[in-house]
Amino acid sequence: MRAPRELFSNTTFRLLFLVWLWAFLCHTIQILRYSSSLPLADQWDSEAFFLLKPWVESNLKFSQLLALHNEHHIFFKRIFDLLVFSLNSNYWDNRVFAIANAGIYAAMIASLAFIASRIENKFSRNALLILIVILPMTLIDSENTLWGFQSPFYFSLLFSLLILMICSKHALSLRDCMIAGVLAVCCLGTLASGFLVAPVAIFLVLAGMTNDRENRRSRILLIAILFLVTLFGYSLIPKLGDGDELRAQSVLEFITGTARVLAWPIQLFPLAWLSVAAWSIHALLKRKALSRVDAFFIGLAMWVFLQAIAIAYGRGHSLIAVPSRYTDTLLLGLIANLYFGCRLFQASQYIPRPFLRVAGRTSMVALGICMALFFGVATIDGVLEANITQASRQSTLFVTRALLHDPTIDVDKFELPYPRKPRLAMLLADSTMQQLLRIDKNDLPLPCDAKRVGLLSRMVCAAEAIVPHNPLGLFARSERKSPDRSLSKCHLDDFSGGSSATNLPANLPVRFTGWVISDNFPYFSVFNQPRILLLGKDVEYAVTGVAHARPDVATALKSARYHWTGVDITTSASGVAAGDYEIAIRNANSVPCKTGTFVHKP
Repeated sequence: MRAPRELFSNTTFRLLFLVWLWAFLCHTIQILRYSSSLPLADQWDSEAFFLLKPWVESNLKFSQLLALHNEHHIFFKRIFDLLVFSLNSNYWDNRVFAIANAGIYAAMIASLAFIASRIENKFSRNALLILIVILPMTLIDSENTLWGFQSPFYFSLLFSLLILMICSKHALSLRDCMIAGVLAVCCLGTLASGFLVAPVAIFLVLAGMTNDRENRRSRILLIAILFLVTLFGYSLIPKLGDGDELRAQSVLEFITGTARVLAWPIQLFPLAWLSVAAWSIHALLKRKALSRVDAFFIGLAMWVFLQAIAIAYGRGHSLIAVPSRYTDTLLLGLIANLYFGCRLFQASQYIPRPFLRVAGRTSMVALGICMALFFGVATIDGVLEANITQASRQSTLFVTRALLHDPTIDVDKFELPYPRKPRLAMLLADSTMQQLLRIDKNDLPLPCDAKRVGLLSRMVCAAEAIVPHNPLGLFARSERKSPDRSLSKCHLDDFSGGSSATNLPANLPVRFTGWVISDNFPYFSVFNQPRILLLGKDVEYAVTGVAHARPDVATALKSARYHWTGVDITTSASGVAAGDYEIAIRNANSVPCKTGTFVHKP
């Protein structure tokens, strides 16, 4: 790696800007496509009620910026949110926060590209740059991408990468040490695990001390700062808190959770970590001198390993699948292992025996193919999760509008934007919260209402002219053309939304859940768009949803092809004409299947 001043050379600056712009645009397109302006879950309390509300009411205290969110001190998120919120004319919009977060994510991707561009070997450099450019195109990290609450993960990643870049230098000046120390302190204001970069940085500083005798005092000073940051950061973690029920409850659960996190995305065993393990053994046996790039990626692998341990400890109880909010961190581990895999591939040419040389290269190629395969599977999972997230947000929007009109209605069978209905109703009734959401006449503003939404929100609306947002699922009318005979099989598990099981109200959301298959059902059906149909005498109404997993159906019918046959659609019947209808379900390639359930629209 070259001197930091080369960061500002024309060629390097153009590269970093183009990578930043690419990553930002990729995430922005995904947000425009799948996200929603309505805030969700923790945003209602932590983001609005305890931050934006006192800010608007001019009684926000500095101590509130340092207050805990679960076990995290999310200081930088709160400062960043206040800035974005103010720029958006004090309008609370999840999509604006998410797009602002994309700028931080893009800076992290650009810093990775800068590191990769410094690799001397052309094969290794190109392999890492290709993977880094592909990352923003995927939706593996859909939770962080689509939810504006997740900036602490991006701040932690960015600060940690900068610290590792500095501490892997062969010559550490006093200025470098001060910058690294300040960044280490900043990490404490991101996530509870933010302090874990400090012990890794200590290792890198110690490893480079032998060859940097001129700056030993600076290195010792930095080690002292990092040691204090480690102790202080650990002391900040509450020993008892709201997240205790999620922590690993036994040593076995902790070990199992760690293995499962490290195995992501393969979910079998930590195969992807064989590269760094094999290269470390090779370097020790050969007593190889570490280049600055080697030191950086060793530090990166160590940091991700410690983060995996922290995830297993903090969220290890009944951890089956790794939540997508952690995948940005784990992807850095895959990048480090790809680097060392390339280094091993280079070293294989010096193996004296041809058979062993071919065997070594073959194993590395097989490992790369395996990683690419499961990386692709994880990407498909991310797209599916984004689709389901969008459907969920549609439900929360319908429920919120219904509660604004009547806070006493029963919405227990629907997804809520806040976990508990009584608390949500209270928040919606608060005058300041109504001001944040621009609630007027008991209704939310339309997404592009120029007179009510904020400046940045109007810019998001303008961007939707280029990248249309997936429209809300509403019943569309057409002439009755459905044949009476059906080759499909289906079942309507539940119909919710009326004062009785057969009522189809106009002022409440309605939810349909079930499954549908047909004789010509495709094997690759994960992207099917199932439809609910209301079949009247002369007309029919249809609303489109996204496929949901139904492993119970696949098990009962003894075929894995029926895994993605689920239907879960929440919509409004306000546009449906009065009359009697039969509910039918169809997928994209089948004849509608009648469920035998009849409903009445008053």
